[in-house]
Amino acid sequence: MLAADMNAHIGAFCRAYNDYGSITRDRAENNLNSVNFPEVHRPSYSSIQAIPPEEKDKPAEARDEEMQGIKARLLEAAELERELALAGAERLYTELEKEEGVAGKRVIECLRVYLGACEQFSDMAVTKDVTNSVQ
Repeated sequence: MLAADMNAHIGAFCRAYNDYGSITRDRAENNLNSVNFPEVHRPSYSSIQAIPPEEKDKPAEARDEEMQGIKARLLEAAELERELALAGAERLYTELEKEEGVAGKRVIECLRVYLGACEQFSDMAVTKDVTNSVQ
């Protein structure tokens, strides 16, 4: 249960950070992204369209400012998921340390590498969209 909980949070933060880094490309390619869901912002941006019809008359600066708020909320959600993954990992490590022999320690080492790789990839995604464009 602890491992499943940790992994669910890892999957959530990896998805959110990846989506954060690929918003521009996803909009250009009409790909679904976390910012298309109303949980991240107000419903008018919930379509896949680059600029929703009701927003076309808005000045570009206003749309950009609103998108910055949406991106900030997505990043906040990603950071929360990361914190939950790290807390879950610590609970799991504590339980694994109780294992006799080297098995528990070996699993902890492997999980640390896995979690570290996920964190590193997520940090890269915030800096640059690391996925190739389809178009």
